[in-house]
Amino acid sequence: MRPINNIKLTFSFILLSITFCSGFKGVDIKKSYCTCEWKNKHNEKGMGRIIGGDEADDGEYPFMAGLFEEADGLVESVQCGATILGSLQLLTAAHCVNPSSNYSVVIGVLGLFDPDLTNIRKVSKIDIHPDFDENTLAGDIALLTVDHPLDFSSRRIGPVCLGQKKRKIHSEFRIVGWGCLSNMSTPQYLQEVSVDEYDYDNCYSRGLIDKHDRKQFCTLSRNKGPCLGDSGGPVLLFDAEKETYTLEGIVSKGPEDCRTLPSVHIDIHHPEYIDWITERSIDQICWIKNLPDDRDWTSRRKNILEYVN
Repeated sequence: MRPINNIKLTFSFILLSITFCSGFKGVDIKKSYCTCEWKNKHNEKGMGRIIGGDEADDGEYPFMAGLFEEADGLVESVQCGATILGSLQLLTAAHCVNPSSNYSVVIGVLGLFDPDLTNIRKVSKIDIHPDFDENTLAGDIALLTVDHPLDFSSRRIGPVCLGQKKRKIHSEFRIVGWGCLSNMSTPQYLQEVSVDEYDYDNCYSRGLIDKHDRKQFCTLSRNKGPCLGDSGGPVLLFDAEKETYTLEGIVSKGPEDCRTLPSVHIDIHHPEYIDWITERSIDQICWIKNLPDDRDWTSRRKNILEYVN
């Protein structure tokens, strides 16, 4: 990727190989609630990998998926993360996919080397946001449709919740993925890490964000964060009252050493992105029930507009 504002940044967090870690019809928003509010375990571990994180617990992130090219023939070659939005669709980063290639997703697994990988779906359609810029990674969001529905009958697989209330400035986020560890090796099991939100204006002034439009946000914590292979995965907030994770963003790009500069994420709650997602959704989107059921889209959108301004 070309440097932005003369700062040598940034790569997109794609894992190219398991052996080498390097450089439709819209939905009715008013009533589109579904079951995503299972109780998640929120670990307060010491967090050694992802970079500076720890292994996730089995079933802790049922909405997590791994994206890989079918041509590779091996699930071990998962190159990006993805998040289950509904029984037929997932969200990932646009730079993770090429519409001319064939992809599959693996779901419901903690370890990529687990012998019984029955939960694999072929990606039948790829929608890339029209504003995606492969140089700056603005608009770095894609919607994947799979060839047949995911099975939500077990608690190992299920859709992510989308929050409806304004998040606090300088929140602490959780990022999960199968990206490189601190020694640049590939983990056997899903990793998790907690990171802090980094000041938006500072992130912009350092040239990490292309435009001052609040469509992206940044995170930075000392010696920990996402790395190669974590692109496309979820950036989450934990609702302590409901013991539920909500999706806030998509991992997009970061520094080459995965440590020294902020990582940049797509803010899915920006009106342009949330409108794009809902307009193309063929699934029931799972809005977390933290607002009355009669809360309509107009007032919800007004709340989001206040959030980004």
